[in-house]
Amino acid sequence: MDLEARLLHCMITLQGRSLDAATKRVFGNDNLPSEMEYLSAYIAAQSRGAKMAPGSAHPKEKASFELGKALFFHRAGAWDFSCASCHGEADKRIRMQDLPVLSEPKFARPVMATWPAYRVSNSQFKTMQWRINDCYRQMRMPEPTFASDATIAMNMFLATTGKGEPYRGPGTKR
Repeated sequence: MDLEARLLHCMITLQGRSLDAATKRVFGNDNLPSEMEYLSAYIAAQSRGAKMAPGSAHPKEKASFELGKALFFHRAGAWDFSCASCHGEADKRIRMQDLPVLSEPKFARPVMATWPAYRVSNSQFKTMQWRINDCYRQMRMPEPTFASDATIAMNMFLATTGKGEPYRGPGTKR
């Protein structure tokens, strides 16, 4: 589980919420951040300064990493994009925004060490699940289900690629 999947699990199993109720509003809007975003920010901040060290020894952790890696490079959708279409080559930019090569540790480390983050461009706090979903939207692919195996695997791939970096979040993004 990533942070948001763990929060969702606790909302359902410990608080007794239904899946529908717990996922009714996982992403905020212009007026108000979601409960998930507030909780993610608070919990992530407790790890500030700790080196990122996602588990990678258990067979399910290894399988999740491999699925995330496969998804990162898998081309699909109306535009035949993959994550690597934007984040697979050095010196790419979109609207003056540098696009780091997220399959390389030196680029993944500073990115992963600052999510969840406050997005200056829309004056909102956002989580990594939101970032992954928004990338899928921009690639014209169906939006992944919140806390799905696919988004957790993608997060596992990125976090493992960025392991060893001290966590500096919640961060600020353009």
